[in-house]
Amino acid sequence: MRTKHLLTGFLFTGLVCLLAGCTSGQSSAKPSLPAMYVAEVRTALSDPSTISFARDILSDYWVTDAEYQEATAAYSQCMVNWG
Repeated sequence: MRTKHLLTGFLFTGLVCLLAGCTSGQSSAKPSLPAMYVAEVRTALSDPSTISFARDILSDYWVTDAEYQEATAAYSQCMVNWG
């Protein structure tokens, strides 16, 4: 169970990093998300093991800077708590 949660956290963090890399932070308009990332998000959203925190962030198919910071802080805290 612990391994599954850590793996989910690791995969989620990787996905967040990939999606966050698509943002420039300089424009108010969202650029379109590449199809390969749309497929990854759909897969994560349809996976019953995806935690609600990840679903909330990914539900609009975009990761804001604030969401990215919140996700990395949560992942860091998880690593502190569970190693």
